[in-house]
Amino acid sequence: MVHTSPFPHILETKQIMKHIKSGLKFWIIVAGVIFSIPLSQVLWYGGQEAIIWAKDLTKKVNYEVSEPFAKAEEPDKLEAKIEELKEDILNQLANCETGGVDEPNGYVKLDSNAVNSWGKYQWQRKSIQHWVKEFYDRDVNLQEAALIAWGLHEIPLDELTWKTLEVRSAEWYNCDKRLGLEKQVSLVKKISN
Repeated sequence: MVHTSPFPHILETKQIMKHIKSGLKFWIIVAGVIFSIPLSQVLWYGGQEAIIWAKDLTKKVNYEVSEPFAKAEEPDKLEAKIEELKEDILNQLANCETGGVDEPNGYVKLDSNAVNSWGKYQWQRKSIQHWVKEFYDRDVNLQEAALIAWGLHEIPLDELTWKTLEVRSAEWYNCDKRLGLEKQVSLVKKISN
């Protein structure tokens, strides 16, 4: 037995609507693909010239890219920012170690282990001798160690201090804990690589 509807025009309308919806889905997908190509070029080429295909295939448009999509900074600028971060960390260490005295490079104090600490980073003789040997493969005497700690030697004090921080920030135990030096140095190392 064949089922017939008392309202055949309703069935026809439903079928027509079904065909319209499926056709509409197709055109929505096509339009989405056409309009997504320029967007993908904007995101992919970041700040360069892109061809906008949606309006006119031959029309070229220049555009500015907002900060989140901006290109990575040029290597020189990145290096400068890394050096700025290193300098900031070293300044934090110096202020922590010397308490902001007027002449931190000449500062000498008897440390809690009954050994003198010298200069703005409060280096001790044995530590300087160890790290100079480690990084520069050179033995230094007491006088040279003091000159290094005061920044008056051919071995750059900031460079030696930074290299030591990269390997063992706990060399400055109290300031490392107070300032989180290990985390800060780790972050700079990640950015540098």
